[in-house]
Amino acid sequence: MSTSAKCLVRRFLLLFALLVPNLAPTARAQATYTYTGQPYQSCGGTYVPICSQLYITGSFTLSEALPPNLQQYQFAPTEFSFTDSADVILGSGQGLGVQNFQVFTDAKANLSNWYVVLEVNNVLPNTCQNYNEYLEIYGWPAGGQGGDSSCYNNPQSWGYGVQPTPVWGSWVCSGDCEPTPTGEKTSFDRWGAKQGEWATAGLWNATLSVEAGNFDNFVVQEVNGNHGGGGSGKDTCWFKGSKFSRFDKVTGGQWTVSQGKPDPVGNDEYGQDFVGWSTHAVNYYRSKGRAPCGTEFKQIMEIQDPSTGDWNAYGGKNTGNPNILGAQIDIDTVSSTRSGHTRTEQY
Repeated sequence: MSTSAKCLVRRFLLLFALLVPNLAPTARAQATYTYTGQPYQSCGGTYVPICSQLYITGSFTLSEALPPNLQQYQFAPTEFSFTDSADVILGSGQGLGVQNFQVFTDAKANLSNWYVVLEVNNVLPNTCQNYNEYLEIYGWPAGGQGGDSSCYNNPQSWGYGVQPTPVWGSWVCSGDCEPTPTGEKTSFDRWGAKQGEWATAGLWNATLSVEAGNFDNFVVQEVNGNHGGGGSGKDTCWFKGSKFSRFDKVTGGQWTVSQGKPDPVGNDEYGQDFVGWSTHAVNYYRSKGRAPCGTEFKQIMEIQDPSTGDWNAYGGKNTGNPNILGAQIDIDTVSSTRSGHTRTEQY
């Protein structure tokens, strides 16, 4: 186990349309993204005397934090509320005619491009006629584009605010914001080199459970899943006086996602996790009359948040937290087990 989301014209929708839409991200704990925009630069109606004091603020909440490397991800928040600091206040539960959220995230799961449109009436293109209320947030810092706008129209008055030059606000996440997959799926890679020391160890890969974005280049590690930090006590090959230590807990491997060692792996995949005894140990225990014998213990997988350095466990039983690992020595075969998958080889 050694060596894994501006202006009143939606011109930028053309950019989004060129990109491939994504599926929903995997389940995560609740996270809230709070936005603070820049002051308006141009206003009309009742907004003229207070124009420089107006800017959009608000937030949306998701039942799961946004994963990294999203592109044109469209979603419906569990809750949201935005205001232009004056007459436009739009939020969840109002039955809005338009409710559009789109975001991109970078490799650290930060919002790198966003587009939010909220409108009381579904009147396109964006307009405040017919007693409407409208609010738009747009930002693409890397492309030097962005800007917010809002307007309202009622029988008594009207007003609007806009940013004609490219400026954008900022987002801050609160709650459980650390990017974490919900689990992983194990697959067998191969046995160790036929004539090598690890010919009797199974090499396993795992694919992170990610349905949007990806965790490529994140680092995962294994930690001991047995209570109290000790072994599981199920190594029946070991005996007092054995020249090999008990094989009843993980050895602390780390892997970079999408970078396999020794064999290549795919996106959101890491490997290889060696599970089994060396040929030396297999031969030794057979010579001592220990076969058939075996071991079983627990492995908890963690992923590192590149922004904070924190390690976070993910998954459930046999999808990361914990995985059941095991190995078996028989008279003329060896077996390797990871997360409910077992392979047996003649040796």
